[in-house]
Amino acid sequence: MSIYLWLLHRLSGFILIFLLLFHLLYFHLFDAPLDYSEIINRIDKPLWKLFYFIFLITSIYHGTYGMHVIVTEYFSNSSIYKLLRAGLYLLAIGMLWIGLNFLLL
Repeated sequence: MSIYLWLLHRLSGFILIFLLLFHLLYFHLFDAPLDYSEIINRIDKPLWKLFYFIFLITSIYHGTYGMHVIVTEYFSNSSIYKLLRAGLYLLAIGMLWIGLNFLLL
């Protein structure tokens, strides 16, 4: 099972490269600065919602799995391991909840 999680971590990193490049080029270099209402209007379009949803899921998975590997490597023989792992997953769930609430306004 862990080999599939590792492969998914690599795949999410690969996908994030393209999502981040697109985001940086499109929103910060080629587009004029946006105000709040323009951002909200853009998020209302289904294609942008899909883009941000994929961005949200891949970034949260990639970051959470990366931190899980670090916690496992450094604290696996420690009594604090379960606490750190639970905190990490609660943080990921909280970020996902906030991101989905923003997307589904």
